[in-house]
Amino acid sequence: MAAVIEKRAGKDGTPAYRVRIATTDPATGRRRNVTIGTWRRKKDAEAAEREALLKRDRGTLLDPRTTTIAELLDEWLKVKAGAISPNTTKDYEIVCRVHLKPALGNIRVQALKADRVQSQYATWGQAGMSARMIRGCSMRLSQALDYAIKVGLIYANVVRQTERPSLTRSKPSVWTVDELRRFLGEADRDALAPLWRLLAGEGLRRGEALGLRWADINWERGTAHIVQTVTANKNDRGRALIQQRTKTASGARSVRLTAETIAALQWHRKRQAEQRLRAVDWQDNDLIVTTANGTPIAPGGNVQRSFDAIVKRAGLRRIRVHDLRHTHATLLLLAGVPAKVVSERLGHASIGITLDTYSHVLPAMQDEAADAFSRILSIGRTA
Repeated sequence: MAAVIEKRAGKDGTPAYRVRIATTDPATGRRRNVTIGTWRRKKDAEAAEREALLKRDRGTLLDPRTTTIAELLDEWLKVKAGAISPNTTKDYEIVCRVHLKPALGNIRVQALKADRVQSQYATWGQAGMSARMIRGCSMRLSQALDYAIKVGLIYANVVRQTERPSLTRSKPSVWTVDELRRFLGEADRDALAPLWRLLAGEGLRRGEALGLRWADINWERGTAHIVQTVTANKNDRGRALIQQRTKTASGARSVRLTAETIAALQWHRKRQAEQRLRAVDWQDNDLIVTTANGTPIAPGGNVQRSFDAIVKRAGLRRIRVHDLRHTHATLLLLAGVPAKVVSERLGHASIGITLDTYSHVLPAMQDEAADAFSRILSIGRTA
């Protein structure tokens, strides 16, 4: 086998293409098959195959005996870029360039030890790095080492032998039912009214709501099919970028819409049709929430400023835009909606994420459960 591209099913069920090539282990002289990586598009896999064969023939494929962490990170980022969004790629590149390479880049991959990584956590912490960032650095390094195992550089991932600093999860700031009603009453008069309904009434993520198209609405069933998002392009000064996929595989889902949201969308659809007629150069992306000429809106500062203005006019205590999603989930759980249903509605990868995020709600739910069981036992009891 010189090289082969294997078609496989990705985590979200879409096709993926894995590239493997035959090479010779420089240490033993034995032939072995090396997995180069997996790509979503076949043409990207074919390009990676050609590059890998060229490197092999030139003798520049990663050498197990001399490859450093810096070289590994560079190679891993190239492979990873074909499977993740541009924004995520940028985030990974920054972590590698700013943190991992200066700290560990000169160490040979085969010489890296768990205690060296563990001590680096402490060094970062003493320098003021947050626990969340340290965990992020650790996860990126671990992913790179997993890749090193795939291509035959090492046999074990030493990061898995370390203990990452724990996170102290803060309780989400949420509104009461009355506060939410006051917000929606004011928000319904805002230019971004459908956005606020989708966030507060349906629990969508900001990027999901901004990426929702009219074609994604099933009016007969009253559902919205979440298939794409809008993000702020970090490579283009934060401008809106339509991503043809959701944040995670579980993010692709159908959400049953409330009657109030459906009514708001129907009204907005008529208003947008009039807006299109007045626009000089309307750009049709079929998006529900747009600028005055149909272009997507980035989920950044302008959205937060519009939200803050509504909150101020309504005389409400300030929370974040994302806390509308937390409010939606908290009120559902307090109303007795099963956590599994709430998890699916939010597009969480697992119910564990839901229970962990909204653990502050569980004591009240336990009280209600105990009271409910007492009522069950009392039914039919004779005096």
